[in-house]
Amino acid sequence: MLRNKNINFFIICLITFNIYCKKDPFVNECIEFKNIITSDPDKRNNKVLIVGIDGVRSDVISSENSPFLHSFLNSSNSYSNLNHKTEKDTYSGPNWTSILTGVHYEKHNVLDNSFENNQLELYPNFFNYLESSMENHESYSLTNWVPLNQNILKNDVDYANFEYYSDSLVFEFSKDIISDINSEHPSSIFIQFDELDGTGHEFGFSKDSDEYTQTLKQIDSYVNELYLLVEQRRNNGENWLVIFVSDHGGDGYSHADQNNPNINQTMLIIDHPYIYFNNEYLSKMPDIVPTIFNFMGITNSYFNCYSDGESIIL
Repeated sequence: MLRNKNINFFIICLITFNIYCKKDPFVNECIEFKNIITSDPDKRNNKVLIVGIDGVRSDVISSENSPFLHSFLNSSNSYSNLNHKTEKDTYSGPNWTSILTGVHYEKHNVLDNSFENNQLELYPNFFNYLESSMENHESYSLTNWVPLNQNILKNDVDYANFEYYSDSLVFEFSKDIISDINSEHPSSIFIQFDELDGTGHEFGFSKDSDEYTQTLKQIDSYVNELYLLVEQRRNNGENWLVIFVSDHGGDGYSHADQNNPNINQTMLIIDHPYIYFNNEYLSKMPDIVPTIFNFMGITNSYFNCYSDGESIIL
């Protein structure tokens, strides 16, 4: 939005109270805010699991193709949006970066999958804030698409893989971390499955592609099993927020057409047994980090100034 809002726009903002009227400042406009992170002591033991699934075309989510993910669509304990808005640039790099940093791609400047000339030092990922503000915080990032760890997360998580993991290996290592209640104490986990996107590029992003739907079914079974392990931890008294998100959809054999709703809209599901979510809100990529910070009790006026997202937790 323009910094110098004219009178007509101001009046529209006042009359249409449900529109979020805010400029989206860059960091150089936020220097008046102190970069001091505070944490809510009542929330410091909260935990979060983010499961990323690359290349989910929303209309393929169904009781047949993805029974576990589909089960959240009518759940009273979750937020679900199959029209989750991607960045205007529908490459994977820009969208995963927006998911992990809470800003649009115009700010972090990841414009493709090369990560060249990025501004990630100015707009750090959410792990950076969690690790900086919480003692004994154990963080993990397990990704099939290794550039996420190599370019975004490498300095800010306690464990990240820097060699290629297949989706099955991502699942197995994630299962080991979550299930080992006695020796592992994860606080925040990011998991990324990538083979659905590869299948879409090879066989088509479509519910009519057997290969695409079968790959989705496999990943759905992975995330179902991981979720059941989180439920065990919840039953042992741990307070977990679980997020399922994709970076883009697809159509034909590509996800290049940023004007195609099968591409520029995808999936976001957030689950918690007793938190209320703003289910009328239409989510976008930068909303994930403010939602995590809200749940984890993290406050930073500097981040709040430059972030492009909103918390979906009421």
